[in-house]
Amino acid sequence: MKGKNVGFLESPLFHVTQIIDSLDSAFDSHRRLFCRPVFYVGYWDVASRDAIATIVGGIVIEGMVPDQRHGSPSFAGQYLSPFLNAPGGGHLHSLAWYAVGINDLANELRKKGVRFVETNGELITGTVPAHGPIPVVPGSTMRYPPGWTSAVLYTYFEDGPGLIELCEPSSRHPGIKGQRDPNTPVQGDREVDPLGIERVSHQTVAVPDAEAAARFFEDIFNGQRVYAGESETAVARTVIVRVGDGDGSFLELAEPSGPGPVQSDLDRFGHAVLHACTFKVADLGAVREHLEREEFALESETATTVVTDPLGASGSRFGFTTTGMADLTADGNG
Repeated sequence: MKGKNVGFLESPLFHVTQIIDSLDSAFDSHRRLFCRPVFYVGYWDVASRDAIATIVGGIVIEGMVPDQRHGSPSFAGQYLSPFLNAPGGGHLHSLAWYAVGINDLANELRKKGVRFVETNGELITGTVPAHGPIPVVPGSTMRYPPGWTSAVLYTYFEDGPGLIELCEPSSRHPGIKGQRDPNTPVQGDREVDPLGIERVSHQTVAVPDAEAAARFFEDIFNGQRVYAGESETAVARTVIVRVGDGDGSFLELAEPSGPGPVQSDLDRFGHAVLHACTFKVADLGAVREHLEREEFALESETATTVVTDPLGASGSRFGFTTTGMADLTADGNG
């Protein structure tokens, strides 16, 4: 699935970022909702933020608490106040992939009028800088191999379908290896996963124009459309695009079709933004029982999908479905 003379996204998705107002809030929701141990927590002075990270369904969910001691909270030069002030004290923020040929990819982004910055918010106008190992949290056992480097860029929210983080490391980040082994779907401290998560299904991005967003991923990342239709839970017209090699990562590009959650996100932020993260599960009944037991309210539900109310999940929407996007493609409907 490599594009012509451009870099491409490696599959699957590396991580999902959510902005949250406190680590306590993230700890509480992550542990009760996903029943998995948080494998990283600490302050990262390079990005001026505290964070936790939890592996769920083969991806890393990073809860980021921006440093607000020195003025307006920001990350990669972009202000985060709308995220912190959202109902529930946070919101899903962005998607990140490992990239190959990041400088070719950067040139393609520039052709589309997309600006991008380094972690410190400095605009990148030439070659994407490659840096050595970033200092880790004191006491961490993570160690980088000799000579390790990483080139990272963050796109502007306003210039495309939300903020996208792209990272081309000389080798995978230490500590991340093995996280996507399909033979070990339960990555927590319980013998049985109460949610029955099989894998990540897809990411929903609220966009003002689903057709334009789809073309963006097709043109720059060689994305493949696999489905178009309506989302009852999001109240939106949707285009599903698969990006990356192999099975890829599935993006549901959701354009509001009336008043509802997607329209609310666009009204709040004024630009495209990550709206929901959805996992494929074996039994929706077990999910409902777990959410009720742990007192997570639902924002919406259908016969095949439930979505958590952001108010009780650190401001973020997490969906659980028995009909994952990969199944849709395997059935020949894409």
